[in-house]
Amino acid sequence: MVNAKIQTRVVASLCKRNSNRSSKIGLSQKAGQKAATAIADAIENDPETDVKKKKAVFALSQLPKDEGVPKLIAVARKNRNKEVRKDAMFWLGQSNDPRALAFFEEVLTK
Repeated sequence: MVNAKIQTRVVASLCKRNSNRSSKIGLSQKAGQKAATAIADAIENDPETDVKKKKAVFALSQLPKDEGVPKLIAVARKNRNKEVRKDAMFWLGQSNDPRALAFFEEVLTK
């Protein structure tokens, strides 16, 4: 059995280095919570281009809703990059998740 720490590092490394869209999507769909954490970390801390960060946001949107939606909300709230926040909000809108609706209501009533 693969050590969880090693698995998380591998997922994070693949997300950071691989700009291949289908790889990130497949990774996010297969690896679940560990992938969600690794992808969110890459979005926040990776010095890579905005294009790669936007692809990582899309990868979060492909996770099961219990894992992806909270991470997308966190990106939409806190990410320094306006375009990355905008993409996270777009994918939240596509999710039809009640937590996304509550987030939008919160943002719009501030």
